[in-house]
Amino acid sequence: MFKYDESNTGITPVESGIYEAYPCSYEVKTTQNTGNQMIVMSYRIRDDINQPSAGGEVHYDNFVDTPKAQWRANLLTKATKAFKNGIDFGTIENWAEQMLGKPIRIKVKVEINEQDKRITSITGFSNSQVPMQVAPNIKRNNLNTAAANVTQGMGQQEPRVSQLNPAAPFGSNGQAIDISDDDLPF
Repeated sequence: MFKYDESNTGITPVESGIYEAYPCSYEVKTTQNTGNQMIVMSYRIRDDINQPSAGGEVHYDNFVDTPKAQWRANLLTKATKAFKNGIDFGTIENWAEQMLGKPIRIKVKVEINEQDKRITSITGFSNSQVPMQVAPNIKRNNLNTAAANVTQGMGQQEPRVSQLNPAAPFGSNGQAIDISDDDLPF
């Protein structure tokens, strides 16, 4: 039976408050004004504990890769309680990957702008008060990294003419290819 229920229309929008959550995904982007690399982090409000907006997500939390903005990344890292002081993540993307799935508390602020649009921002991080009871639902960024690696190598290697043999286009080194009638699809 598939029945309409107007009281069940999905997850309600996240309201201002403090939530048990974890970073669930990120994107690597470039700032519009300065061209600096940044991470745009998303958080999932944990649904393994009873709290408002459980299972909901908060998006678009920016971490810009500059010395002046490093303090925000330090706050998130400290809130995870998972890393020793002074650890070198190498790159901001490596840092973001290591943050995924780590339980924290986020302080969310929701404002309505002049166009009646909800603007949600993360205004603070603190240590999680409840251990994770289930595996986090995270979205790895491997496809973006793989795509970047592929495009970096494009156009750098061209086949050498000496490697191509027009008489043996399938690499048979001049040997005949024997195909029986039983191997043909028609």
